[in-house]
Amino acid sequence: MQLKLVDDAGRTNQKVDQFTIHVLPNQPPGLKPLFPARDLQVSALEEMDLKAGVQDDFGVERVGLTYTIPGQEPVEVVLAEKIAAKEKRELAHVLRLESLDAEPDQLISYHWWAE
Repeated sequence: MQLKLVDDAGRTNQKVDQFTIHVLPNQPPGLKPLFPARDLQVSALEEMDLKAGVQDDFGVERVGLTYTIPGQEPVEVVLAEKIAAKEKRELAHVLRLESLDAEPDQLISYHWWAE
């Protein structure tokens, strides 16, 4: 791209400056699981703490997690909305297994998501 200036009298700049603009594609929000960092075995009476961090250069509309228990519909939990650009946010949620009617040897799966 070149920049050419013209003043009121019609005079142009003597040196034409060259500008280069590199447009990068938008990247998805950075979403990093923090806890647990591995598979866990818990009893059906326990609580399971889940933590993650999120950040994006343009901001995050919504972020949360979805968990699934066999035989039940997936449950989506929104943990934050309208996170400002470049703001780092830590997210946390507690799965209370007894109130979810979890049974011994059931597999509970979950994933974090961000928009």
